[in-house]
Amino acid sequence: MKCSQAQQWISRWLDADLDKEHIALLEEHMNACPQCSQVYTEWAENRRALRAYPTISPSADFDHRVWQRVSNWTPTAHYLSPLARLAWAGATGLAIAISLLIVMRWTAPPPQSLEQILWMGGRETAELVRTLLGPEGGDNEWQGGSSSGLYLPLCLWWRS
Repeated sequence: MKCSQAQQWISRWLDADLDKEHIALLEEHMNACPQCSQVYTEWAENRRALRAYPTISPSADFDHRVWQRVSNWTPTAHYLSPLARLAWAGATGLAIAISLLIVMRWTAPPPQSLEQILWMGGRETAELVRTLLGPEGGDNEWQGGSSSGLYLPLCLWWRS
């Protein structure tokens, strides 16, 4: 028998959960193995010491007092109301959108050709550009840089 198996059997023996055959094998091993014999002695003393401690039982109204304290408890941390959380989320989203527009404005070069405009805004945008610039194309400015008279796509107005 190996010591690891013997120590498992020692624990079961102390719990009175070991049959007579296994007890005989365990005693035979402990007679030959001083380490397992020492383990048995220490575990048995520890169990006797633990059983010697008095048993403490809670008072009769213990459960009632605990539940009363739990029901009267109020959180001490400050939590935002749902409306404040919604406003905070909206403000955060707006800040992100503005940041993205600023980054788009400063990092992307303005379109120089009709192919770039077509890629950015689709066929309808290219037709609108042809209509506004006329058949010759020209270097006309987009209504002085304003899109107030027309509903131009944001990407074209932003890059003009």
